[in-house]
Amino acid sequence: MKPNQYDGQGENLKRGLKAEDAFLELARKQGFQVHHASEAADIHEHWDCLLIKGHESLKVDIKAVKKIQRQDPQPQHQYTWIELQGVRDRGWLFGGHSDYIAFQTLNSFILVQRTALIAFVQKNVDLAVLVTQPTEALKKHQGKYPVYRRSGRSDRLILVETDILRQLPGSIEWLNPQ
Repeated sequence: MKPNQYDGQGENLKRGLKAEDAFLELARKQGFQVHHASEAADIHEHWDCLLIKGHESLKVDIKAVKKIQRQDPQPQHQYTWIELQGVRDRGWLFGGHSDYIAFQTLNSFILVQRTALIAFVQKNVDLAVLVTQPTEALKKHQGKYPVYRRSGRSDRLILVETDILRQLPGSIEWLNPQ
């Protein structure tokens, strides 16, 4: 896998792979067997691993912490980007095949049911309000989140408080002692 054209030194790719490794280690400690997705499943179905324990199997898409703006010195943990539409497809929320999205935080992973996140977005996002600056994505409009669209790209994202993910129905948090 190679970094995309906007990931100069591959910083985001490296952070993502490191987050995947940390999550998979935690999953094994939780007693899950771990199976990696094929490259095609990762890209087109938006899931990174299949976790199996007993009769339970879960497809999980793992998300590393991110910066609010590319020029920020470090990733932050207070807010989380949610992809409503990708640059090449429907994106990992609406077009994904995962059961859970695992969001990395400073010392944990929050596992959120993708269907619960979809319900949250449908209730709390104003799809008619588009902003073009990441900092504008932090400002709610009439109590709802605006949609951020990067200049010259077809993706659509929202920025939500990470603590909200913990409160969604069915969410689980795995602590990651470091």
